[in-house]
Amino acid sequence: MQPSPPALFHLSMSVLRRSQGRSAVAASAYRSGSRMVDARTGLVADYRLKTHVTALPLILPAGCPAMERQAFWDAVEAHHRRGDAVVAREIDAALPRGLSRIQEATLAERFGRWLADAFGVGVDIGLHRKPNNPHLDILLSSNAVLVDGRLGKKVRELDGIAVQRDRTLMNPVEVIRAMWARLSNEALAEAGRAERVDHRSYERQGVALKPGFHLGRAAHAMEVKEPGSTDIGVRLAEIEQENEKIHPGNRRSHEPQSNRPERKLRAGRKPRALRSGATLVEPRVSGAADAAALPGGPMGPGRGLRRPSFRR
Repeated sequence: MQPSPPALFHLSMSVLRRSQGRSAVAASAYRSGSRMVDARTGLVADYRLKTHVTALPLILPAGCPAMERQAFWDAVEAHHRRGDAVVAREIDAALPRGLSRIQEATLAERFGRWLADAFGVGVDIGLHRKPNNPHLDILLSSNAVLVDGRLGKKVRELDGIAVQRDRTLMNPVEVIRAMWARLSNEALAEAGRAERVDHRSYERQGVALKPGFHLGRAAHAMEVKEPGSTDIGVRLAEIEQENEKIHPGNRRSHEPQSNRPERKLRAGRKPRALRSGATLVEPRVSGAADAAALPGGPMGPGRGLRRPSFRR
């Protein structure tokens, strides 16, 4: 039996901190391509010119009353009073290629519903259909949403510090990446596509490919304007060319192969990202279950997200 051809996978997670001058209301406006006003600060965020954005209705845990995103994120901002509060968490996930717009929206809704029910949080999803980089921009409330719509305590299962202190908790990023891979593969199968994604590292898959790395917004913008203008972009291109020899077709999904000129690294010079002696490492694996074994239905906040105990 021939293995399914691989598709490129990306999902990253970060926090939205008030100490960085950021606002959950503005972040929601960006994801939904709309105009919103932060009631706490009075600042206006207007992203209505982003015509490539399609926003899903705000998704709340099962049993919660429906809310508009403006009212919900205003409540989130009002709930957090500290100047260094983590008011929300962000997820960026690449959409698998080959799906129709309806299939992409269905996949996004399924993922958002799982996130809301698994962690008990509010989920705000925007489908950003850029021609060379279709992806989901997702905003999660850092606190649980109660049945009456009020905000509860911080969700420990999403808190990296709490996970490090409590060894019974599973790495949330690994769990979320595994579920996104599972739902993406189900969507690809329903669409009749042969490609499949895998959230695991190449080493864990037993594949002889070299891992890449994220360019970052600044380097990506420079590379789009002038390919080969950054050392880190040159290094990534070299890795992709080496991987192409091992597995043809395994290139970045956001840039067509035919439009990519060959890049050369100046002799005797290391990429800027590696000059300090840093090395590229795989993310820490914390014993998360395989994607096929993850729960697919409502679990309630944190339920089913703990490591199995072997104590008797």
